[in-house]
Amino acid sequence: MFVKFGRNIGCQNVGIAVYLLFTLLFTSGVFAICFYWMHKKNTKYWIRFTGLAFYGLFPIWSAYARTAVKDTLFYPIFVLFVLFIFDIVLEPEKIFDSKVKSILFLIVSLLLCLVRHNGFYILIFTMPFCIVGVKKYRRQLIVLFIIMVAFWEVYQKAILPMAGVKPGGKQEMLSIPFQQTARYVKYYGNDVSTEEEKVIRKVLDYDTIGKNYDPDLSDPVKNTYKQKDEYLKDYFNIWFEMLKKHPTAYIQATLNGTYGYWGYMTEIRYPYGYYVQPESMNIYQKEYKIYYLEKTKYIRDIYHGVLDRIYQKTPLTLFTKPMMYLWILIGLLGMVCSFKKTIRYWIAFLPVVTSFLICLASPVNGDMRYMLPITASTILYVAFVNEIIYKEYNEF
Repeated sequence: MFVKFGRNIGCQNVGIAVYLLFTLLFTSGVFAICFYWMHKKNTKYWIRFTGLAFYGLFPIWSAYARTAVKDTLFYPIFVLFVLFIFDIVLEPEKIFDSKVKSILFLIVSLLLCLVRHNGFYILIFTMPFCIVGVKKYRRQLIVLFIIMVAFWEVYQKAILPMAGVKPGGKQEMLSIPFQQTARYVKYYGNDVSTEEEKVIRKVLDYDTIGKNYDPDLSDPVKNTYKQKDEYLKDYFNIWFEMLKKHPTAYIQATLNGTYGYWGYMTEIRYPYGYYVQPESMNIYQKEYKIYYLEKTKYIRDIYHGVLDRIYQKTPLTLFTKPMMYLWILIGLLGMVCSFKKTIRYWIAFLPVVTSFLICLASPVNGDMRYMLPITASTILYVAFVNEIIYKEYNEF
């Protein structure tokens, strides 16, 4: 839509710039809502100022706010969803006694699914526990959940096909088993039986998956998926048989493909956003003719160089590591579950728990882009834990 607008006025880049301005304002607005929520909860000022410094100074937020990828819209919508979940477990009457807020919660939940399909899994894992945990408003939650699922089914099975949009292949969910198979073929190819090889060939390109196996990236393997879903049952049968023969191959493939999210990884992909023109993405260059002004290239180079020095060669590099946000959240969840009066609030952590599981199943190891929802909401969970402990124990 924005590209068409730019083309209609004679400058495609203007249309893209308008879109990026919209995402910038939307993201800024969501962060403002975060601080308004903290203000209403009388969150400690040290938490608010920490959040302000984090959102204002860590360059990943400004970088993605002006980057045309689906994550730019997904993580602020995720943050809004998290804030609604906070209120549902803290003060559900403020949501469900207001038709406006109930409708807003429904809209945010649907947008969470529409912007990225992963959002539907977050919804599916979170809402049932809210229904069980928030007894007083169970009926309203059930009705909203039914509407959400029904809309998703209609959208997937009717609206998208009518629009000519083909569903994504199942390979998007199979990075882990495909990587395990590729590692097995690479290191234990002599132990693959004729029958196992035959089944694998029906699903993947057996001749290349071993040679192209990359421990940190599943694309070279999963992109060879032959879109023959009917053979997946046979594939998982032999997958299990191969697991029994060399379980360490599967364990190593999984750990090598996920450790960047829970352990220290030296090289993180785009640790503070995208600052370079995607010259290698020829299809986009040809279709949209995106370009930067060459006369300002030196300014971008200086800026990028400064960021490299600050976030690669100082202790601030920790902010670019997904593991930092994960372990902060684990600590907060542990704190919540340690007290009898606060353990019921564990439900509020389901969105980030589900998001983390999605990161583990993602095709890229240690990519901050996949961690954006968790990273953006970490400071909010600090405020949330501060609120519930103060509410229950009048301390912290």
